[in-house]
Amino acid sequence: MCHLRRGDRVKRFRGLAERFALAYNARAWLRATCSDEAFRNGKLAVESATRACELTAANNASFLDTLAAACAEAGDFHAAIKWQQKAVGLLATKDPLRPEIESRLLLYQANKQFHEKSRFAGTDGRSARPPRP
Repeated sequence: MCHLRRGDRVKRFRGLAERFALAYNARAWLRATCSDEAFRNGKLAVESATRACELTAANNASFLDTLAAACAEAGDFHAAIKWQQKAVGLLATKDPLRPEIESRLLLYQANKQFHEKSRFAGTDGRSARPPRP
């Protein structure tokens, strides 16, 4: 990488930081919101989400949404509300993500966590996972 000009090195670093931020965010979302309780861990979710936000200067509404979900999973609803309000503030009024993010803000204000619904849930609420081969 030493053969690259400084400007090219900065561009390359920003590209890598963006990819790392996406990975941290994905891990945090899983740890905070997974329908399977065995995968959830609020502390690890907060760590990963915080790192994703650091890498993007806390200017990505989706990453802030994840950080808020992680804080809620960790039981810190005050922080969850703070980060969710910042995420809402970054979105335009007509942004398609806004209603979803605003609905999670209402959950955190009611001291409730957000968890994804299982893609395999049966109509009776029990797991209806397909059989393993």
